[in-house]
Amino acid sequence: MGLTSAFPVGPRPLPGYEPPRSTDPRGLKTARFRPYLAGMLPLALLLALAPAAAADPLAGTWRNATDSVRIRVAPCRGEPGMCGTVVAASEKARADAAAGGTERLIGTALFRGFERGEDGQYAGTVFVPDIGSEVDGTLHLEGRDTLVAEGCLFAGFGCREQRWSRVTGR
Repeated sequence: MGLTSAFPVGPRPLPGYEPPRSTDPRGLKTARFRPYLAGMLPLALLLALAPAAAADPLAGTWRNATDSVRIRVAPCRGEPGMCGTVVAASEKARADAAAGGTERLIGTALFRGFERGEDGQYAGTVFVPDIGSEVDGTLHLEGRDTLVAEGCLFAGFGCREQRWSRVTGR
């Protein structure tokens, strides 16, 4: 008689004990899916706890009236609120910005720190590359696809409004 048959490996089950079943009542083998389900739990939590700013109605790509500048509005990096960064610009827009002291227009944040107020308008800082200055500004949506930006040079004087259209597709 061999050594292994005289000494069984592992503990002996208690009388009346049945090991857990690896199949549910429908006959599915759930035990092999448990590692996948456990791995999906953190992903599900991450998606559930994603910042609300990701669904902000301002988020997306916008173009000005002449389509000489396009910006992407998204949550700001390292500061609260929404930011709008230039992602495309015509040669003329780049030349106008350079004349105002902004050497590199693409990648420049035109809108910074825009947070929604109780009235539904967003307030933050607008950078005007043609003059190389920042001004206080507001943003609001007219419908879903028109963004209206307004900035004033000084206490309600020298105000200018600019309309942006949402870029759909791509």
